[in-house]
Amino acid sequence: MKGFSVSRVTSFVSVSLVSTGGLRARIIGSLSTPISSFSAKSPESKLLVSQNLTLANLYANNNENAKRFMSSCLEALSAITVHEEKEKLIKSLSLSLTEFAEVTEVNNFIVKLESVKELLKPKQDPALSLIEKIQDPQGQVKVLCDFSVTLMKAGEKEKSNATIEKAQTIIAAIKDKGVQAISLTHLSVAQFNCELKEESKATLSTAIASIKEIEPISEKAVTLNEIIAAIEESGNENDKKLILTQSLGIAKEIQKRSNFMMQQTLSLASQFEEGKERALAIQQIAEAIESSDAGLELANLKFKLGTLFHNGIDLEKNTAQATAWYQKAAQLGHPNAQVNLALLLLKGEGANPNPQEAIVWLVKAANQGSPEGQASLGMLYALGQGVSTDLVRAQKWMTLAAEQGNSEALVAVKRLESKLSEEQKVLATELVKQWKGKSGSDAKKSASKEPQKPSDAKA
Repeated sequence: MKGFSVSRVTSFVSVSLVSTGGLRARIIGSLSTPISSFSAKSPESKLLVSQNLTLANLYANNNENAKRFMSSCLEALSAITVHEEKEKLIKSLSLSLTEFAEVTEVNNFIVKLESVKELLKPKQDPALSLIEKIQDPQGQVKVLCDFSVTLMKAGEKEKSNATIEKAQTIIAAIKDKGVQAISLTHLSVAQFNCELKEESKATLSTAIASIKEIEPISEKAVTLNEIIAAIEESGNENDKKLILTQSLGIAKEIQKRSNFMMQQTLSLASQFEEGKERALAIQQIAEAIESSDAGLELANLKFKLGTLFHNGIDLEKNTAQATAWYQKAAQLGHPNAQVNLALLLLKGEGANPNPQEAIVWLVKAANQGSPEGQASLGMLYALGQGVSTDLVRAQKWMTLAAEQGNSEALVAVKRLESKLSEEQKVLATELVKQWKGKSGSDAKKSASKEPQKPSDAKA
């Protein structure tokens, strides 16, 4: 049989399967010919020859020879590198042996085929196994997205793409629009960092579409805030601009709805016939607005704008603009803005020097417990800038600031102690106790009562 082609071997085996009598007897001995005797070139061809010879020997009840050709099948399979092709051939081989499944040799062979098939399955990364244990879908998506970027940087593009697909599967099952929008944003950032620019753009558009469906408006704002945090991790400037546009739109929507609600509430309050009840209701509305988180967030935003202009970060340095934004934040009660505004007013940066107004803002900040405000106010009393020199009050404010860890105050307290008489030290200590004993509201009221002793001293 040496020199037979694959097609001739296949025909030969077919004859052996259907022939009877003398013809079968003459050729059956040739079925034990080693597979290496045939001129099959590719592993696939060798597998086909081995498969047919296995079947021929099984039909001839020659299980030992069949076993040898089964080994040849495994040898040929091991040389096939394309996983999809190998899996298809294993399936075909297993099906062809179905009717001999009760034969021990065949049964053992099929078990080996299943083992080979199992090895073809991609091994799950241990990290993915740990990620699957995360219960929160949003958290799971975030970790998967971060992991996909890590894989891409390590050159594992195929695994990175598979991880992104896993994240997409989880997102598709999320029903909560807020969670879905945030998860989509994490996915968009990951896609961008994995060089999937177009996919990233489409994903972010889907996330924005999800935001529009979120109600109430407060939930929409919270979701957008988390999305902004996610986008900040991305280097994609276009995404940042797109999210900024959405932020402005939602901010306007919140303001519009708030104004409408305020008008309705004031309208309801004005319907009280009794004057005192009407006045009390309007006062309560004003206090509610003043104490809301929205007011605090607005103050923080204005303070941040002031610092950007003041330090020339991201914006061109502009002391006049910094002063204006600090003043807006200070009027909303922001203590750090009050301190920064006071220091600018003392130096005359952005406006004419105004020590008296600076003292007013520092007193407000100090009475809110700001260590910077307390230290700055104490320093002015010690130096006599904007006020007459008062070492007792200087020691009071420096002590309060030092107790909060202000480094300048810690040094100043020791220096002032050497300049104070024992009587002055006792008085300063008493003033500290009095300030601490006051409630927050009392402390704020005392701001206007703090003795102001204007001097001619310039900042």
